[in-house]
Amino acid sequence: MLNLNTLRQQQIPVMTEYRAQIPFHILAKPIGPACNLACRYCYYPQGETPVEKMNESTLEVFICRYIAAQPASAREINFVWQGGEPLLAGIGFYKKVIALQQRYAPDGVTISNSLQTNATLLNDAWCRLFRDNNFTIGISLEGSEDLQNHHRPGKRGEASYPAVLRGITLLQHYRVDFNVLIVVHDDMARHAAAIYDHVVSLGARYLQFQPLMNEGNALQQRYQLSADNWGRFMIDIWRQWRKRGDMGRVFCDQH
Repeated sequence: MLNLNTLRQQQIPVMTEYRAQIPFHILAKPIGPACNLACRYCYYPQGETPVEKMNESTLEVFICRYIAAQPASAREINFVWQGGEPLLAGIGFYKKVIALQQRYAPDGVTISNSLQTNATLLNDAWCRLFRDNNFTIGISLEGSEDLQNHHRPGKRGEASYPAVLRGITLLQHYRVDFNVLIVVHDDMARHAAAIYDHVVSLGARYLQFQPLMNEGNALQQRYQLSADNWGRFMIDIWRQWRKRGDMGRVFCDQH
């Protein structure tokens, strides 16, 4: 087990020299930008960023320091796992995560995890792990089958929507809480109502909308979202939310 003296002896900067006054989050990317999809607007420079999985020693240092740096009054500590596609780290990696969290968690503190995935790699084993260990899952989705297959295909250009739908069905079967994140670009800005209806039909009750970052492939493929179109999209989402009477049942957020 690591301790602060060991970290100091190894000349590893110790986050816990200063304990935060309020809870904070760090987005951990254990597999970096590695992904099994080929989103046409991905902001990661394709082929330019080396991919290296977080090793066990780094993982242990991260979990130990992250927990120790939270406020002494914290009753819950949340870890956030993103990518790329974080499931590429393998199920064994997250079993190790859970074991280390249990080892370092102070008495009386609840550890929770949030993980953002494209849902294509989900299977029974993943869903059981998430159900049994207090994971909340975020699903990155294009908003409709046609948009998903066109803008977020697999590495060989194959349709990804069937795998996403299968993953969502498994999450529902195992009663794993999930929300949906939609990156809004110009090609979908005129279809807000249809996108809202489709995502809610999949069982999502918490929807997050994020404007596309105008970086990387987004610039080359002319996906840029204007401020006006972003505003109109969110207004149309709000109108559809009200029209359907989803107040108090479906929650929408923007980032």
